[in-house]
Amino acid sequence: MRLAALVRARAVSPVEVVEAHLRRVEEVNPRLNAVVTLSPDAVARARALEAALARGEDAGPLAGVPVTVKDTIETVDLRTTFGSRVFVEHVPKRDAPAVARLRAAGAIILGKTNVSELALDYTAENTVFGRTNNPFDDERTPGGSSGGCAAALSACLTAGSLGSDLVGSLRIPAHFCGIAALRPTAGRVPGAGHLPPLSGPFALGASLGPLARRVEDLALLFGVLTGEDLARQSEDTGDALLKDVAALLRGRRVAWYADDGATPVIPEIARAVEAAARALEDAGMSAVERRPPHVERATELWLGLFSYPTQEFLRRTYAGREEDAGSVARLLLERAERASAPTANAYFELWDERDRLRGELLE
Repeated sequence: MRLAALVRARAVSPVEVVEAHLRRVEEVNPRLNAVVTLSPDAVARARALEAALARGEDAGPLAGVPVTVKDTIETVDLRTTFGSRVFVEHVPKRDAPAVARLRAAGAIILGKTNVSELALDYTAENTVFGRTNNPFDDERTPGGSSGGCAAALSACLTAGSLGSDLVGSLRIPAHFCGIAALRPTAGRVPGAGHLPPLSGPFALGASLGPLARRVEDLALLFGVLTGEDLARQSEDTGDALLKDVAALLRGRRVAWYADDGATPVIPEIARAVEAAARALEDAGMSAVERRPPHVERATELWLGLFSYPTQEFLRRTYAGREEDAGSVARLLLERAERASAPTANAYFELWDERDRLRGELLE
């Protein structure tokens, strides 16, 4: 990340960097409502980093980089509401492990970004902070549930962000806001400190992941979040890292598809996917167009596996405080009252079917 390289070289001050981003938040955020809580110690942490640099200490691969965190991920001594009135005064006593890794790499946590209530839908709107607007059009949503992250990045309120994704919560807002995001394989980034919890059935598909304006920045953030090879990533640019990745992938096979057989795809998207496949081929991979087996069953299996755990999570969260539920949470609670719980056999049959289809894909 070029900004981190400039800070490490002492070409710019981390205090200047943080203060510049805070001024940008002050100027633009009233229109967007993307950043909902600012870190009161951001400037102090930047000053501490500046002093460490002056002593010749290693500042880390994300030295002085301002980063925001989705408001469903816990941050020590910084209010984390999960977009719900139930947690409006919740101040965690420790960082989520992924946040701790960002700090250890030299990042400065600038603040928290808006979400849909408990990450339940594809917006960044809740009864605590209201709605976040798309940076390109105030009348449109930035998508969700990591919509505050994506809007803040797109409007240059932050240099990087940490979000989460189960069924598109990183990818959809990145697309809507014109930035880049990576939804890692489930379990690749530690998911503790997130609500809803990324455990039990949710561990089958949910993941924390980075958002940034450049793919090279995603590579650096991903390396930090997975705890891998930080020394190699502390170079002045991501070029060496990308060359290493290209060497690792050369000669491997990759399958791609632009039509899942279930949902219409506009020509621009199909061309973009095909161009990505060609780029991988140009880098030395063997790209084959092939639709994954049974991909059209994804929605059916997703609903079967995750609907009931989501309903139970909401019941526990709002027990005795049902009046605090927003419109989406209330709708899901009402559905839960009408729905019957699946039998253990039915649930495990769905789980087994998912694993069978996954095995067929891997084969």
